[in-house]
Amino acid sequence: MSERENPRILLTGVPGASTSPFAMNFAQAPQGPVLNDSLPIPEAVRAKVDAVFKYMFNPMDEQVHAGMAVMQQNLAVDVPDAKVEVLDFPEEADVLEMVAGNWYDVVGISIGSEPLIMKATEFAEKVRARSKNRQVQVVFGNYGAAAGKLAGMIKPKDGEVLWHTPEERKGLEENDMPAYRGEGIRDFEIYLKTIGLAPEDLDPDGPKISHPAPHIIVQPKTALGRFVVEKLGLSSLPKDSASLVVSVGCPNRCYFCNTAKMMGGAKLDFLKTAEEVFEELCRYMDSRGEPDDTMPGLNVTILDENFTRPMDKMVKLCELIKESGRDIRFMVFGDIAGLHKYLQEHGDFRELVRGGLMTVWMGIESKVDVFNKRAGATPEDVERIVKELQKVGIVVIGSFMVGLPIHTEEVKPVVHDRFSTAKAALHAQGLRLVGGDSGDEEDEDHGDGSWTESASEKDLHGSVLGAVGSNVRMNIHDDARWS
Repeated sequence: MSERENPRILLTGVPGASTSPFAMNFAQAPQGPVLNDSLPIPEAVRAKVDAVFKYMFNPMDEQVHAGMAVMQQNLAVDVPDAKVEVLDFPEEADVLEMVAGNWYDVVGISIGSEPLIMKATEFAEKVRARSKNRQVQVVFGNYGAAAGKLAGMIKPKDGEVLWHTPEERKGLEENDMPAYRGEGIRDFEIYLKTIGLAPEDLDPDGPKISHPAPHIIVQPKTALGRFVVEKLGLSSLPKDSASLVVSVGCPNRCYFCNTAKMMGGAKLDFLKTAEEVFEELCRYMDSRGEPDDTMPGLNVTILDENFTRPMDKMVKLCELIKESGRDIRFMVFGDIAGLHKYLQEHGDFRELVRGGLMTVWMGIESKVDVFNKRAGATPEDVERIVKELQKVGIVVIGSFMVGLPIHTEEVKPVVHDRFSTAKAALHAQGLRLVGGDSGDEEDEDHGDGSWTESASEKDLHGSVLGAVGSNVRMNIHDDARWS
């Protein structure tokens, strides 16, 4: 297939995907631009301006497509003859110019979310039309690709989706054929073997590596712009930031989550222990050299869908960072369960802060623990967890799922009891209670956001959730006001 002896692969995001640092960069310390001391500005004015801006996230630092970065790292080891190039947030014209002027055997397009599906397929069509290699292969990956395939929005003519549905997977595995499980690196290596671009003895299920991927440092394109940035003091902002992919997948099976639908509760660890994570961070810092006095050593986004369950790994990482004296600050994703248990055992989160924890993004979820992710924590417990994290300076980002019929613009609570909230949430997602006396036939929607209770609280928590419609991929969940 290749015009050259060595295959050439281009991995790219969808042109037009958001690069906003305010939307994507959550690992930054709460500090922002400060006025340069050399500017003739009264101290009172300087203090006022600095006070306003210091809590802004760093506007010069953008996240990377860490998944594509770690794929490039692994392909360099597993398919050493291939030249793999990565474009994180490209301009469409730049990509089309590259494929028109250079031979690429494969163009991989990462679709990070559902709104980008149509844009991705249109982009793929342009890539094929402009490519120097008229037989270029286009493949799609990431959550949006799986969602697009399920919804019928990505057709075989658009390109190969590196994900098989559970039904497809079962059929392939019964015939001893490899199936795409949603584990990007493994699946891409299987694909490359299928089209003859990877060594025959390559084992896609073999060990994988993951190194920190440095964030994109945005600098003005003009000399004047760079001069202004320097004079305003922006050039002294922390710039040594990176993302580290620790794992892919999540053991939770939340119906509203793309990860759960894509990987079915599986989780693949690239770095299995806290020691491995710490060694990668130290190796990265050593390779970058000593930072200036005005910069923190390293701000890192730990990419693990649930780094707080179990908590042992994160606690150990904090211990290692604290004992080392390294200036490492990190952000994690997680659910309530691990944090709740830790707070019960330790009383506060001070040791985690001393070990570098800076930001926690957690699923606040809902008044009702529909998916059993809080391990018994009540709404009052969750409120205490958030306050205790904030008390010691940890930035808390909490996510909810919205868009249910019970949601209104009213300030007053939209649902008054825990069971009704869950019933409304499940009904809106095309789900029902399975097992026990669910009383589905007796459920009554009063049209005002309230429901007649026809099943017990025990039935709610003792049942499994079953799909009865086609909306199980809708990204909505119950998040009624807690009151």
